[in-house]
Amino acid sequence: MGIYYTYDSNGTPVPTSDVIAWAEFIRTHDEKIAYTELPEVGLRVSTVFMGIDYAYQVGDPPLVFVTMIFPMNSYRDKYCDRYSTKAEALAGHEKAIGIAKSGEGMY
Repeated sequence: MGIYYTYDSNGTPVPTSDVIAWAEFIRTHDEKIAYTELPEVGLRVSTVFMGIDYAYQVGDPPLVFVTMIFPMNSYRDKYCDRYSTKAEALAGHEKAIGIAKSGEGMY
């Protein structure tokens, strides 16, 4: 198997070694899963599909979605977490909104 992933209608990652099929999927799907601006605390939360596995251990579930917290006018992240499924990523996005509002758990 390759390191590339698409996802199915349930948001479950599907591995592919066909880089052309992967690129077509990326081209035709919005990688942005969720996005929230929090001007009251000067932060924004972004959750995207990366399409490449960021898992550290062989055999671990693929980590192909990421949620990050950024200042409003910067791309220097203050928080990052990765997920295996779209459902986990959406739940992680909500968690990150709480972290951004409280200021606890950011670096």
